[in-house]
Amino acid sequence: MRRTGRALVTLLTILSFGWLTPFQTMGQGGGGNQTEVQVQASVSESTVEVGDRVALKVEVSGKDFNNISRPSLPELPGFRLVSNTPSTSRSYRFVNGQSSVSYSYTYYMVAEEPGNHVIPPISLAVDGDNRQTGPLSMTVHKRTGGSGISGDGSDSGSNDENIFLEMEVNSRNPVPGEQILASVALYFRDDIQVTSYQPVPGWKAEGFWKERLETRRPETEAVIRDGVRYKKAELVEYALFPTKSGNLSLSSYKVALAIRTRTSGRDPFSSFFGSRQKRIELKTEPINIEVKSLPPLEDARYIGAVGSFEVNRSINTTEAEVGQTVELTTRINGTGNIPLISKPDYEIPASFETYAPQQSSNIDNDGKAIKGEKTFTDILIPRKTGTFTIPAEKVAYYNTRTQDYKMKYLPAIDITVTRSAETIAASRTGDLPIQPVSGLVRWDTPSQTILIYQWWFWAALGLPLLMLLLGYWQRSYREKLLNDRNFARSEQAWDKAKQRLGEVKRLSRDKKTKEVYSKLHTLLNAYIGDKLGLPEAGVSDDTYIRELTSAGSDEQLIKKVRQILEKCATIRYAPNPDDRHLQRDVERTEEIIKQLKKEL
Repeated sequence: MRRTGRALVTLLTILSFGWLTPFQTMGQGGGGNQTEVQVQASVSESTVEVGDRVALKVEVSGKDFNNISRPSLPELPGFRLVSNTPSTSRSYRFVNGQSSVSYSYTYYMVAEEPGNHVIPPISLAVDGDNRQTGPLSMTVHKRTGGSGISGDGSDSGSNDENIFLEMEVNSRNPVPGEQILASVALYFRDDIQVTSYQPVPGWKAEGFWKERLETRRPETEAVIRDGVRYKKAELVEYALFPTKSGNLSLSSYKVALAIRTRTSGRDPFSSFFGSRQKRIELKTEPINIEVKSLPPLEDARYIGAVGSFEVNRSINTTEAEVGQTVELTTRINGTGNIPLISKPDYEIPASFETYAPQQSSNIDNDGKAIKGEKTFTDILIPRKTGTFTIPAEKVAYYNTRTQDYKMKYLPAIDITVTRSAETIAASRTGDLPIQPVSGLVRWDTPSQTILIYQWWFWAALGLPLLMLLLGYWQRSYREKLLNDRNFARSEQAWDKAKQRLGEVKRLSRDKKTKEVYSKLHTLLNAYIGDKLGLPEAGVSDDTYIRELTSAGSDEQLIKKVRQILEKCATIRYAPNPDDRHLQRDVERTEEIIKQLKKEL
């Protein structure tokens, strides 16, 4: 017993020294004082499994240097970099009268391919001198059931998989605009405890308009797959709407997890350590969706709606005066692809001046389906008197339950236009109160006035021409607003942004962090899309950045846009988001919008 105890203590001492010594290499570059500055590269673990996250740290230390450039990372064979932006830190030391400083850059990468890999030397400049670290050797193993952790992203459901991610959809053969419910589910065995999870930003659903559904905190349930018992938790749900027909693909959805696994009871150290903690990244397999074409439609106007809806049309008055504003409102409410519904086109009498329609929507995503209301308001101004008729219309939407079109008849609307009453000043009759002129009279000879030398002559001559040009410009501007959809979106982008900013500020005062960052993400994307004429749905953040670059926007401004979009995309999915920088991010977004207004 005495020998066993001493051996156990010795082994524990060796292990503790092994944990305190990181796996690292040191390299030096040419030029400068090589003994004063040290450049090191290290990794948190040299042996990992597929899906594990590894910290790659580059550290510069010494006592005589001023400027350091950001490390230039080479290709990372077998690994994927999580973010190009490292976390940085610095520290100072004062030992035996000598001071030194240390700067570190930490990157995070995910192991993707099993095998023995070598991370090439990493370069950076210290006071203008190029330095390099040494290479790093890494070993990546496949995940196996014996390890207690599995999950390279596959969803085969075999008995040796202990944890994996799967995307489940309720339909693989929809029509354009039909909602698909996509759920990201996590399956794991009883010996695994999930302590936290975070969706990896940047999931692309090309060809789909997506809306994240508001779901409660994930709850686990016991399920049996291929004879194996698992715990299942639905992490996130999306409503997806295909925007075109054909074969579309849903790319892999990635989730970063922190898990804890119980060690085997036969492990002699289980009483000391109990469980093993690890950070891994799982992904789903891509899913192919075959989108069927809609059947042909005759004798009705298709409004792009797919689902179950009610369509109504109303007018604020049927008796108007010349020049009075008349509002023709179309309300569409129900369940389905509300954000993708387009306004029905009506035949408006020629005697009415029309303006770009206003639209608003109220969407409820709390549940398994998108529901709500979308409203279109046509602004009409009559220019002639008489009785006019807005003809009846028959509009159609596609009902997914009956798999056919449903027609909605909108009755004709009659409008009577009259001229406003004019006030005529009544003339007064009677004797004029003429008084005799008394006192001295002075006679003046009027001088001759030449009109062309009078300012009011030219003003009177040029005013009609100026008004004519102004009226022509205003009419051209209104016609362009009416006929050019992209121009109208660009002109109205700032007003929409101010309205949305007001809503965001109200939410920020209530500390609704997730809603604020979700609104900021939508606000920024919508403003860029409106100014650059991009589609209103189905556009990724990377596309907005590329379009800003193509438009010649300032690089610093593009960097700010990318940072705030990435932060919004990350925090809006966080289970317990931090609200310490909430107000500052709202103000930053407002400043970005103002800068974009000047550049775009």
